[in-house]
Amino acid sequence: MERLTVIPFDIGQTVLHRDAVYKLVKTFANPEMRDKVSDPTIILVVAGYADTGGRTDRNLRISQERAERVARILKVRAKLLNAMQTIGMGGTELLDSRRPDQNRAVEIWAIVPR
Repeated sequence: MERLTVIPFDIGQTVLHRDAVYKLVKTFANPEMRDKVSDPTIILVVAGYADTGGRTDRNLRISQERAERVARILKVRAKLLNAMQTIGMGGTELLDSRRPDQNRAVEIWAIVPR
């Protein structure tokens, strides 16, 4: 398993700004990244996170929506054909427990089957 990138989100937001979408698509257009995901058996795990503020159920919904929107961008805009699994981690599983603001993000992981 290899973490490919982390995409930050604004507080309470599930939609990326145009610049962030452009940066994400550009990241996956990079020849090195394209080479990493060119194997169609590689599965991408798109994990969404939220901070610990607010209600638990709302944070779970926000994190899931973030993951789903990033996966859609990867399929439609970056033209990735890999299977993708989205998961919302809410605010209970933290990306960085020392910096709560860093948990408003989505991680993309590549899983290489053996």
